[in-house]
Amino acid sequence: MKSETILQVIYNICSRLIRPNKVLFASNFKDDKYQNLSLLYKNALEHNLRAEFLAPKSKGFWESIGTIIAFARAKVIIVDCSHWIISKIILSHRTKIIYVGHGGGCYKKMGFALSPTNNSSALKRKKLYGQFSRVLSTSEYFDEKICLNYGVTDKDLLKIGLPRTDLLFNNPLLSRSPARKIILFAPSFKIVNGVRQLTINIDQLAQLTEKLGWEVWYSKHPDVPLLSQYPNSWHCCDEDSYVTKMLTPSLLITDRSSIMFDFSITRKPIIVFDDQSDEKLWIKKSELEGVNCCNSFSDLHNFLSGKSPLKGSSALFEQQMNRCDGKSCDKFSIFLKELIL
Repeated sequence: MKSETILQVIYNICSRLIRPNKVLFASNFKDDKYQNLSLLYKNALEHNLRAEFLAPKSKGFWESIGTIIAFARAKVIIVDCSHWIISKIILSHRTKIIYVGHGGGCYKKMGFALSPTNNSSALKRKKLYGQFSRVLSTSEYFDEKICLNYGVTDKDLLKIGLPRTDLLFNNPLLSRSPARKIILFAPSFKIVNGVRQLTINIDQLAQLTEKLGWEVWYSKHPDVPLLSQYPNSWHCCDEDSYVTKMLTPSLLITDRSSIMFDFSITRKPIIVFDDQSDEKLWIKKSELEGVNCCNSFSDLHNFLSGKSPLKGSSALFEQQMNRCDGKSCDKFSIFLKELIL
């Protein structure tokens, strides 16, 4: 808490001495793992906007000071998650903070929508979720819930698609049928005794997919360490491009990862295998449109063997991602130009 007070004092001094005049894309990670910020930054430069990209290297004290100075110079800051510095200080009203999100759709409650179950102070919640001037929404279906998540009004919503999905719409592979039987396995996690754990039994999944002749690619959740329990025969696609990961597999298996919303753009089948409580979800799993709900490995066997028909994910796209059209980055740059005039 003492360190946050020091950072706040330093920021207050800088914000009084420096005139904000820049657009800053502020990544929470050194490699911009979600890609939205990098694509938006590149597009902003193509639109001749004066923009900078900032990614942390060590997140040490001196880097914190450098980041605070960069924030004081920024008229607009674009983030894709709760930023490591913004979550510690309150920024000046002269600086607009835009949240573009690290995933599309609105399946899980977050932000202020979880306040009743959140033990953090009101000030901490404001730092984490309450400083956004604009929040991106990928579907009108959940506009109201996005507002509740982040404490904004409808006029504060940025109603465009998820930036990284532009890469899918603009790729000819989107309309081609998969050449091989490949499953993309992209689990989220549950927290048990403070430890993040996978929700799906990997050994059982490996036995089933091998028996039925499926090749498996896995994409680990970015906030869960890579586990040694993944079989050596499975392909880790974390080093593959986003386009390859999305367009090569035949279907997706996940629990509640937001990767399902990106994948819905392909219209290919999505299996949601999730036995967790619906308490922190906006809607029940069974109410997700355009997915194949699975509650047991017996159900999963039927889906993967063809005994139970698999439906495509077009309905999920319409429900959660229908503002995505391959032009999200251009729309965002046009919005930025109007904002900074």
